[in-house]
Amino acid sequence: MKKIVAPDGVLLNDARRARLAAHGDLSVHAQRPSGREELLQRLAGAHIALINEAPMGGDLLRALPGLEMISLWSAGYNHVDLRTARDLGITVCHAPGCSATAIAEHTLAVAVYFTRRLKEADRHVRAGRYAWETFVDPELRSQTFGVIGFGRVGARVAEYAGLLGCRVLVHTRRPSPDRAAGLKVTFVDLDTLLRESDILSIHTALTPETEGLIGPSAFRQMVRRPILINTARGRVVDQDALLQALRSGQIRAAALDVLRDEPPDPADPLLQMENVLFTPHSAGNSPQAFECLSETCVRNVEAYLAGRPQHVVTE
Repeated sequence: MKKIVAPDGVLLNDARRARLAAHGDLSVHAQRPSGREELLQRLAGAHIALINEAPMGGDLLRALPGLEMISLWSAGYNHVDLRTARDLGITVCHAPGCSATAIAEHTLAVAVYFTRRLKEADRHVRAGRYAWETFVDPELRSQTFGVIGFGRVGARVAEYAGLLGCRVLVHTRRPSPDRAAGLKVTFVDLDTLLRESDILSIHTALTPETEGLIGPSAFRQMVRRPILINTARGRVVDQDALLQALRSGQIRAAALDVLRDEPPDPADPLLQMENVLFTPHSAGNSPQAFECLSETCVRNVEAYLAGRPQHVVTE
């Protein structure tokens, strides 16, 4: 029998708890641990860990000699030291695609919010004015929509943007003619996407190659002054360069669901920018997404115990 631990607030209903308990000694903690030491205490002796957001660094993994498998309640896995996990023989599985629809809806919503200047229009009316001719803004179908990253989330965003009539450009490491034809997108190099996009949405994983991908050089290429939307990982964007790009007018606006530091320092000057819309890493939140994450997380454990691991990111 395995010791199975969910140490940091993974959402599990009674039925899913029963499924896991059938495989061993189950311990579920509804509240996040106060810090590393409490996390280690909760995971002591664990063979399988269901992880929400807890950072699973190399030192922590090495301190858990019995750990065999980590099932992530997320699509992202940058909070796990995958190299150390591989070295230790720990199988890490994630839950891809569960938040794709929620993130795509969020992305298109903020694209419309900025393109149609909804914030300015609302303030205009509240200030006692009603000059409708002040607000003559382009339809979304007239915009070129650039998507960086073409996993399940990026593909759903591209699909929705295409349905609204946008010209959709995609940059990905693995372009596919079949997927391009199916979703009516055009695969381009990053320079072309930066140069031609009116709206630029980031959906790539955080890796050593993508950290700081959108930095000073990238902003200089954004000649169409795009709206930048980041629902991926904060560190894909150089936040200092972003602040400068906003101040100088290199980009029109930014919608940031993720930041370099979460939560941000209250003194961060980015928080004072009127042309930035912030959300608290919530773009992927929906009851449907949480249901999918919980089910996939449990199924990943069941598949591993059956000898058929799925959604593995340590291969």
